[in-house]
Amino acid sequence: MFFFFPPPAAHDAGLLTIGVLATLALLGAVLDGPGGIAIEARVPEIARLARLPLIRANAIDDLVDNGAAIAGPAIAAFLVAVTSTTVLLWIIAGINLLAAMLVAASLPRFRLRRIAGSTLGQMKAGLGFIFGQPALRSALILAGIGTSVFVAVESIALPAILRMEGRSAALLGMFLAAASAGAIASNVGLAFASQAPSLRGIFSVAFAGLSAGVALLLFGRSVPILIASGAMLGVAAGPLSPVFATLLQSSVPKDLRANVIGISMSLVLLGAPAAALVTGAALDAFGSTAVLIACSALLLFCALAALGMSGLRGVTAKLSGEAAKSE
Repeated sequence: MFFFFPPPAAHDAGLLTIGVLATLALLGAVLDGPGGIAIEARVPEIARLARLPLIRANAIDDLVDNGAAIAGPAIAAFLVAVTSTTVLLWIIAGINLLAAMLVAASLPRFRLRRIAGSTLGQMKAGLGFIFGQPALRSALILAGIGTSVFVAVESIALPAILRMEGRSAALLGMFLAAASAGAIASNVGLAFASQAPSLRGIFSVAFAGLSAGVALLLFGRSVPILIASGAMLGVAAGPLSPVFATLLQSSVPKDLRANVIGISMSLVLLGAPAAALVTGAALDAFGSTAVLIACSALLLFCALAALGMSGLRGVTAKLSGEAAKSE
């Protein structure tokens, strides 16, 4: 979470330069990671106390995130229009503080057990567990590739393409809003489904949908196509995060859970910076059509690979079981 009071205080003192703001944002992002992992590691206990199936708890968590992705920019635009910069920064600081207080008040009070040994030993144990489990290993490979391609399309390729074509930034906003709305619809369906499909089915259908959503952009960048592409990508990607989180939380021993979740999230995000660099260079060298075809083809390959991965079979019971049980 972004530091609460330094940004508005620095602005009031006339010290909020781009360098200071970037430094504070970097420090906030560094602290966000461990905090997010700590919360993810406690979801099974939260789900148990709430008497929710674990996959439903994760789907609701993603549902809230995607709802915030739609409401947040609209609220921010309104506040920018009606308040000064100083007031807006203090409002943001207050909201962050309130969020931290709500998290502190709502998380279970007991501690997770820790495995004995050094940090390096714990990391080795976590890596050994991940690569010793076929389901985790397969899901991790697919999640890493899918995240890298999705980041490349959403954050690099599409904004650059719209800018090169002289299109309005509002079109990108429509695309992102449609993606969030699609993910919300998908999360609602997953949260209230009576039975989860197989893990292999979830990954194969999701990646096929992602491939189709990217391919749709090849037919143009009109408003209907952008909205349809964003919605398709959102619906397809929606189940992946809660399903992957549920797989991690339900298959890892409690004393290894935080280590495995942290390592897994790091490995999933490892390829995103490289994918962004490659996408930018490929846009300059080969053009938008070639980049979109390559991204769509890679996602389709993941869908086909998911069908052939034996490690993705036989885990439906863990994902769709009864309410999360005490460990």
